[in-house]
Amino acid sequence: MKQIPRRLLIHSVVWASNPQGDGWGGQTATPVTVEHVRVEPSSKLVQTPDNEKVTLSAVLIYDGVNSTPKNIDWTAALRTEVTFNGRKYTVVDAAPFYDARRLHHWEMGLL
Repeated sequence: MKQIPRRLLIHSVVWASNPQGDGWGGQTATPVTVEHVRVEPSSKLVQTPDNEKVTLSAVLIYDGVNSTPKNIDWTAALRTEVTFNGRKYTVVDAAPFYDARRLHHWEMGLL
């Protein structure tokens, strides 16, 4: 299966990775700019790992070859924050998709 063409990966997002406790009950996170992704509006109904049914606001598509930074494990990104066009979303679902040999792309459900 061919990779998603880079010309279709027209978006970039800021992902608040690795949230850490600040000692006062709040959390701070390291912002990472993720480039060459695609964000599509969505109204898909999904079930979260907490067995909660939610309607997604958007889907973030991260290509296994063309998106940067490389090798993000999005399953560890559940409940973290992604900012796109000034709007903050929460990652509630992450699904990897493989071709015959390797990871093809990830699709993350955003709330």
